[in-house]
Amino acid sequence: MAEILKCEPLPGYEEADDHDAAFAVYTSGSTGNPRGL
Repeated sequence: MAEILKCEPLPGYEEADDHDAAFAVYTSGSTGNPRGL
């Protein structure tokens, strides 16, 4: 995790702050097991 925090964001992406909304999407697809998208 420490290595990830040292990385610069990719061009075209803005940094997020505490007031920005975020969401996670999961689907079971055909396997029946949750998988993050």
